Order: sequence, then structure tokens, then C-alpha cells
Amino acid sequence: MLQDLSTAGFGEWTHVVPGDGQLFFYNENTRGAATARLDGGGNYTMLQDLSGDKFGQWTHIVPNGSLIFFYSADTREAATGRLDGSGNYTMLQDLSAAGFGEWTHIVFEADPSALFFYSARTRAAATGRLDGSGNYTMLQDLSGAGFGEWTHIVPDNRLLFFYNARTRAAATGRLDDNGNYTMLQDLSGAGFGEWTHIGATQPGTP
Repeated sequence: MLQDLSTAGFGEWTHVVPGDGQLFFYNENTRGAATARLDGGGNYTMLQDLSGDKFGQWTHIVPNGSLIFFYSADTREAATGRLDGSGNYTMLQDLSAAGFGEWTHIVFEADPSALFFYSARTRAAATGRLDGSGNYTMLQDLSGAGFGEWTHIVPDNRLLFFYNARTRAAATGRLDDNGNYTMLQDLSGAGFGEWTHIGATQPGTP
């Protein structure tokens, strides 16, 4: 245990994601946002109140280094923005015309720098990539890859960890540089507990 931050005066946030050594906070209901930083001792420093930046209404927010990918499962619209070293936010691209599918899970894998999209309803999947200006390129349609029914997907150094909170089944797979997917291990017999949250350490955090 490092620090008890109960008195730090946090707002009411629906999404909190890491971004290039910072934390990005967002409220889907109010569209407010803010940034902060943790140091190596677990101390918290508020950076910027971004409530005046006119964010859209997003269901998914995915960090991609200093970039942030925003997506709405309701409208299938998307956008990208960037955080600077002081926690300031710059809007980059409106990707609403990019033709995104209906996704329940989106994660970013830093190496090979790809976004992984998955639908728990259809078990479809796809990969894409953002460039430094926030433009999006579709990589692979993985709908024929035979994905299981997963409630959690966690990226970890080119690997993807899949878990089902209802069945406690799990599996691993790998993405290559072109966004192709390879199934690695079926971990259903590994005896996982019933978990509501699963996380992995992120590059750029203390």
C-alpha cells in the first residue's frame, strides 16, 4: 500500500484510463474530463480540468500512448485526441465516417501498436491502427478467427488475455505487426476465480 487518496477530492468519473504516464478521467453523463499524474511514491497531482473542452458522449475510451481513442457503442462514432506532458488535451480527428462496427470491448496493444476490437454479442473481432496524427487505418477483420464468449480482454506485451466472469474460462492469443491474430492457449482448466476486474501494468506508469 502506498497512499490513501480518499481526501484528494476526486470527481465522479465513469472512465479512468492511463495515458503516457498520466491518468485521464471522463464522465459519460456530464462529458466532463480531467487529467492527473501519479509519481513513483503513489502521490497524486491534479493537472488539468478539461470540462470546457466539449467532449462527446463516449462509451469506450482507450489510451494509445499519448493519443486517446474515443468510441460510442450507441452511435458507432469515434474520435481521437492527444495529451501533452502537462495534461492538456488537443482534439485530433473525427472518425465518425470510418465505418466502425458494433464493439463491446476495445483495447490497445502498444507493441505492435494496434487497437483490438471485439463484440461479446457476435464474437466478431478486428484490428486497426492510429498514426501520430490520430488518423485510423483498418488492419484485419478477424471475424472468422473463432473467438469465444469473453467478458474481459486485457493486453499485455503483444499478448491478449481473455476471461469469462460467468464461466471462469480463459485463453491467450497474440497480435503480429500487421494486426493478425494467433490463438495460443486455452486456459479453461487453470482454475481461475470469479473476477470483476483484471488489469496489466502499462508502459509509462511509475
